[in-house]
Amino acid sequence: MKHFLLSTGLLIVLLSSCEKAEIEPNAYLQNTLTIETKASEDIHVINGTLYFPNYESYSKVFSELHKLNPDELLNWDKQLSFSSMYSNEKKKRNYIEVNIEDNEEDIENDGELDKIRKVLYSDKGLLIIGDTIYKVKGEYIYKVPTSSEGILSEIDKTPEKFKDIRFRHTIQMTASISETHNTPRIVYENAVIQGGGEARTPLFKVNSKRREHIKFIAEIQVDNKWCYLKFGLRGRAQKKKIGIWGNTFNDEMLFGEGYGIVTVNNTTFQQNVIAPRVDNQKESYSTSLGKYSIGPNGQIQSCTIDAYFYCCKRQEFGVHYYQAKFNVNN
Repeated sequence: MKHFLLSTGLLIVLLSSCEKAEIEPNAYLQNTLTIETKASEDIHVINGTLYFPNYESYSKVFSELHKLNPDELLNWDKQLSFSSMYSNEKKKRNYIEVNIEDNEEDIENDGELDKIRKVLYSDKGLLIIGDTIYKVKGEYIYKVPTSSEGILSEIDKTPEKFKDIRFRHTIQMTASISETHNTPRIVYENAVIQGGGEARTPLFKVNSKRREHIKFIAEIQVDNKWCYLKFGLRGRAQKKKIGIWGNTFNDEMLFGEGYGIVTVNNTTFQQNVIAPRVDNQKESYSTSLGKYSIGPNGQIQSCTIDAYFYCCKRQEFGVHYYQAKFNVNN
């Protein structure tokens, strides 16, 4: 397993060349293929493991795979000449159905990952995003820097030694909040409004010396001619030292995503904003400046955003839906 990547020297060249997903096909990667999806993403295979240059490219492909049925997922897998957890599990089940008379299955289910992530992880439970290797073992995923790939075999032997770099993955993926924000069964909690285009969840107490929350943000950014909307959410945490709460710092969320209905100058804006879902990341925003243009600079008299968020800071805090109304000015 520890040799599943390219040689160390070549890997360093690869990672240093991946500036904002700008990599040349076939320049450094072995068996590089392009799979047609709506997102038109390049999917790279490195020695049997899928590689994405950044989380955004992974997220786009992840979203596209949700549209496929089980048979289509298997065919997608085959196009890559790639053996995934999903196809490997299917092979095991088929073998047992044929060879075991009472059909009592005894298959390791890898902690019940949802089937989409099973398609993206290799049959060894590995996935690479940027400079991080994600390794599935039981109900956990371990985050390992590519520079420390040697510890992958150690995780197999003594997983409890690596508690600090793992997280649970047992929360199932759901439909995008942009598709479910008006579903009657969903009850939204009111976010704590802080003003200035900011709101947050309540403070979650981890222990007597640590508390955490998720911040929701909507703000207008401008260049010489146009106004743009920055929209999203960010995990935050705070520690107490000598009895005093210190500065709040960015901290990972288990997952988070957001959806906003924008009204400019009292007219509903046609291009609503989305903060794409992220898992085990510190923040999710409507990406780069210019993605959500809301009008010429100087001509925005009013801008409101009816915002909806689906997020979880930590497993023990639970999963929550929040809503907030932002009033932001040019």
